Amino acid sequence: MAKYSVPFDNVTCNTSNDVRAALTDATAGNAGSSIAIYEIQAGGLASSSVATALKLSRQGTLGVTPTAVTPDKLSNYSPAAGFSAASGWGTQPVLSGNGLVILAFNAFGGGASWVAPPGSECIFTTTSAAVGASLRPTAGNGAISGHILIEQL
Repeated sequence: MAKYSVPFDNVTCNTSNDVRAALTDATAGNAGSSIAIYEIQAGGLASSSVATALKLSRQGTLGVTPTAVTPDKLSNYSPAAGFSAASGWGTQPVLSGNGLVILAFNAFGGGASWVAPPGSECIFTTTSAAVGASLRPTAGNGAISGHILIEQL
């Protein structure tokens, strides 16, 4: 299946806003559309010490009015992504649960990454409506850069 990157560059963390989000396709007749998040990497660009934590969560209530980000193909032969990504929202999503993955690091030059062992990817599947994944800070207000790698299933 096709793989994509959803990068973020020099984003200032805010615990009320997603750094990036991904949404499965919920167009008519596309029930069962799935994505698998298999890697998250983030590094700090802050000018002083800032404890930072990022959490990957499922969206309990989808956000409204997303600021679209085009997922980048990891192979130039891949089709355009069949899912969407966002860098912000008019109304932020409401997150559910305790989170799936948490990365903690010092945004003053530090970083963290998570790579799913085979078969342990975070999977999001559409039933009758879009399903969303949010990467949101739970601590820190420093600048960060990184990426989320996603496979379209």
